[in-house]
Amino acid sequence: MPLLFRLSKWNALALLALLPAGFQSCSPHSAGVETYRWAASLPSSGIYAVSVQGLPQQVIPTEEPHICQFGCSDSVEVTVSLKGERVRSAVIRPVNKRVPMSLKRCKLHFKMAPCDQVVVELNGREENPLFIFANPKENKPPRDSCACYFEAGSIVDTTLQLTSGKL
Repeated sequence: MPLLFRLSKWNALALLALLPAGFQSCSPHSAGVETYRWAASLPSSGIYAVSVQGLPQQVIPTEEPHICQFGCSDSVEVTVSLKGERVRSAVIRPVNKRVPMSLKRCKLHFKMAPCDQVVVELNGREENPLFIFANPKENKPPRDSCACYFEAGSIVDTTLQLTSGKL
């Protein structure tokens, strides 16, 4: 059974706080992009395809917005296309950010940096917008650290024995 959320366009931002904690793990790639590996039980969008620096990203559909998240350490090129349709026009919100964009080969191209959040509407349609979140890359502690590090989406099904000085 697909996991669908009943969210309005504006309260879907609350989902940002929930998803990284329990549904993904990260896979660092070239050019400072961290691709999130989502749980296999989550459906993928039948509307949008997104790539960052040429690396495909999973887009999670909800009842209204579709959501794509990734990590990056610097400005990255984002490409958005429609599955089964050409991109003829695009709006990136908030429009007052004036995000430079271009349409090439029927795909939308623009740049995002860490902490950027945008809503993409394609071909004049406001229904099923695409929310894209560029998260700062996670900094993992060194292995000899006194802390136990659990990557986002990690499931620990064991008892941990912490020694003195261990967090």
